[in-house]
Amino acid sequence: MELHTNILLDMKSIKIKTILSSLFIVFLLTSCSKDDDNLGTVNISFVKRPSDVEIKIFTVENSGIAIYSSKPSNARKHSVQLNVGNYILRLADSSNGRYGSVGFQITPGKAVNIRYDEYWNGHIL
Repeated sequence: MELHTNILLDMKSIKIKTILSSLFIVFLLTSCSKDDDNLGTVNISFVKRPSDVEIKIFTVENSGIAIYSSKPSNARKHSVQLNVGNYILRLADSSNGRYGSVGFQITPGKAVNIRYDEYWNGHIL
């Protein structure tokens, strides 16, 4: 009888450990967030656009080093995915002409729309 009781206790212990292990694995898998959860988009549009404009994006914390730089095609729209945070958008051309800077904030899953008017002033829409 004692052997039978020990076997039953061992089987219950194994079942409990298996269930707890399974729950732990499920918890770990569901608690991991996707990288996309911390991304947002900035959409940049232009009323007119010179062919040599360069888009530069800086973090507010370090406005001296661009984290993104691109000379987009002749399209009047450009999009960039960024991590959540505060940024500054600056435009420059080959003659080192500078256009209006725009500060903006990226929030998870949202888009910020910035439009440069005919006088090269940037506005958040």
